[in-house]
Amino acid sequence: MRPTLPLALTLVVLFAGTGSAGDKPVRLPVPEEFLTSLDTSYYGVYIQKNKVGWGKMEMGRGEHNGKPALITRTHIRFDMQALGDTKTMVVEEEQVYAIEPPHRLMAASSSEAQGPFVKKQSLREEPSGFVADIVEGGQKRALSIGKLDLNFMDMTTPVAWFRKPRKAGDTLRARSFSMSDLRPDVTRFHVTRIAKTDVAGISVTWYEADQRSEGDGDESKSRIDSQGRMLWYEVGNMFEIRLEPKRVAQAASKDFDVFMSMMARIDKPLGDAKEVEALTVRIHGPNVRHVPNGPRQTATWDADTGVLTLRTGKKNGTPCPVTDEERKEALAEDSDHPVKNETVQALAKQAVGDATTDRERVNRLVAFVSDYIADSYAAEPLSVLDIIEVKKGDCTEHTDLFTTLARAAGIPARRVGGYAYMGDGPKAFGGHAWNEVAIDGHWVPIDATWNQTEVDGTHIMESAGEAPIQSQMSLGGAKIELVEVVHAKKEAVPAGR
Repeated sequence: MRPTLPLALTLVVLFAGTGSAGDKPVRLPVPEEFLTSLDTSYYGVYIQKNKVGWGKMEMGRGEHNGKPALITRTHIRFDMQALGDTKTMVVEEEQVYAIEPPHRLMAASSSEAQGPFVKKQSLREEPSGFVADIVEGGQKRALSIGKLDLNFMDMTTPVAWFRKPRKAGDTLRARSFSMSDLRPDVTRFHVTRIAKTDVAGISVTWYEADQRSEGDGDESKSRIDSQGRMLWYEVGNMFEIRLEPKRVAQAASKDFDVFMSMMARIDKPLGDAKEVEALTVRIHGPNVRHVPNGPRQTATWDADTGVLTLRTGKKNGTPCPVTDEERKEALAEDSDHPVKNETVQALAKQAVGDATTDRERVNRLVAFVSDYIADSYAAEPLSVLDIIEVKKGDCTEHTDLFTTLARAAGIPARRVGGYAYMGDGPKAFGGHAWNEVAIDGHWVPIDATWNQTEVDGTHIMESAGEAPIQSQMSLGGAKIELVEVVHAKKEAVPAGR
């Protein structure tokens, strides 16, 4: 699986916009130094305290196309090892604002590069609003974004806000725009404590704040000093960004297998995953409370013991009706799913053939995608059009292609992230991705990677669709205790038998 956290956006969002507790965010004047110079900061990127990359953020007065402008730039490099293979991904983003007040947004761009694959997005302003141009797989398409109320004061207001004395309980609302999903958002900062630390004999005041995205519910923590600099940022006790000197931030990452480290170990073997209809397990870990109910699972969190009891399988599912908003989003073309592309449309028609019901169309799409993509962890195409071209990938590629083809065929589909059993060898659950489709008004899970039109009972859902970051990190490093396993056409087997 590719790293799916919006890491490139993280440094921007931390300093993006502000507001009061009211409905309309307010703006504070841009601190003078940002109008005259370019501020640069470097960060180390860590997963489970192990370094996996570094980042650089620039904000202030610079140049764009040879002309003065106010800019924010981020550069993130990941060196990720998984299953013995090393992958390097570079993600960059730039937002450009007018030098003249009110410093309105003029343009923005982003790029992702991994091996031979590159995906680029750029934002341009038209009379009707902004339009995003997306280049992927050698093809270009455009998405209408509409009007955006965003200016450079939104970028610097949090800096100015934290430069004034704060107390626990103070709240700030921050406005931003995400180039990763091409949507505006508002982030709420809530100060939880104030601390002082001696650095080289100098007392430094810093604030710890809880953050929550009002758009997708992402939750995180950060520490920001009295000059408005982000010192530290954490998501789910798992992912960290730390302010560091340039040479420290850019120091080579150590050997660290992300996939293996994120596995959730179980105390007893389950046998062939395809034969598992249902499970009852108890899960121990710092983030397991975020595991949700879903179409094939029911989760019960005990706050007193810190243990989650999870029951999986069709008989243990929680019905999940499809809302009108979910249906609309699960049919839409967006930055990741080129639904209207001619090649995509042709493949979708080829896949469903003469099928007449939604269930039959889904079953044919599952089989088609399973056959179309050759399993390969080494191949990491960045876009659906790349996937169509190389015909190789892991669960991420199967899931993205299925989502796109299903939507092109008129079937609402969305991505599901979670864990599945990796076998009795490792005796562990590993990160996995699959899909949910809307059939008869309810979400139904399928797995195109493993050609399952009914997912086996070892699938544990963490998130579906546009889910919060913290729910995507619920099971990493958790410990699982088997209570009962039910195999196909066999009686339930309690743990220990």
